Amino acid sequence: MRTPSLAVALTLLLSAGACRKRPSADAVAAAIQAHLNRNPGLSLNAFTTTIEEVKFQGDTANARVRFTSKQNPGLAVEVGYGLKRVGSHWEVVSSAPLGGQGDQHAPLDQSGTNLPAGHPDIGAPPPVPKASH
Repeated sequence: MRTPSLAVALTLLLSAGACRKRPSADAVAAAIQAHLNRNPGLSLNAFTTTIEEVKFQGDTANARVRFTSKQNPGLAVEVGYGLKRVGSHWEVVSSAPLGGQGDQHAPLDQSGTNLPAGHPDIGAPPPVPKASH
């Protein structure tokens, strides 16, 4: 009788461990939201953030996020985010504009894209440091 209960307990334990390691789009969305929250100049209430797609590859993920203006729903921009799993959570390590749609007369930010109001300049990624010998 002990063997079946031990087998059930072991199965539950292994299942719980596997669930914790499985990549989660919700965890990636939470990391992106935390990244946005750290930008004080960002007016989060000015746009709707929608995670369009998340692709996982080991301890990295790529997400395509759509920002839609609440004031003018015809204005939207998509941004790609690169993430890395750090311990038990995800962190944004890069971002790049993927394109936008809407009013062609909307003001452009410094990166040349129509970002949602208050979105920080995405610009070029920082230069890679040169190796020192």
